[in-house]
Amino acid sequence: MAIHQQKAFTIVELLIVIVVIGILATITVVAYNGIQVRARDAQRAQDIKTIAKALELYKIQTGNYPVAVGSTGQGGWEISVPTASNSDFLSVLRTSGVMSKVPVDPINSGDMYTAGSRFYHYYRYPAGSSGCDADRGPFYILAARSGESGSSSGIPPFTCGTYGAAGWISTGSYTN
Repeated sequence: MAIHQQKAFTIVELLIVIVVIGILATITVVAYNGIQVRARDAQRAQDIKTIAKALELYKIQTGNYPVAVGSTGQGGWEISVPTASNSDFLSVLRTSGVMSKVPVDPINSGDMYTAGSRFYHYYRYPAGSSGCDADRGPFYILAARSGESGSSSGIPPFTCGTYGAAGWISTGSYTN
């Protein structure tokens, strides 16, 4: 009678395979999270450009940028996170027919005073505010918190007088 030995993996071989699979899974999860963060940052930059173009169209129609509908507790800024006083970010762009839907931040949570908050915000300043050129008329600022990934948005920031938007993806323009 012939004796057949069964061949099998040793416990050490099985453990090595499990460790290798675990390392590969960890690398995949980290890479996937980085892709999500970069995608949200790219979406923010694109949304800011889209809204800025819509604001320019609104100005062509009406001769001025819209007045911000201040969100409760946000220092007069209109923010994309729904609040008790404003649940429809820049609704004037939608109601005037300039846009069918105004984009909001991919995360869209928090407020002006909480670190880590992610939202868009808009404000139209009167002429001459913050030391800006009064002859150029009122100006607006549209911004989002700077990107999660730390990559550049490619949008040149709006600056004038003492106004600066460090830490924000921002744009803006004068009326005149």
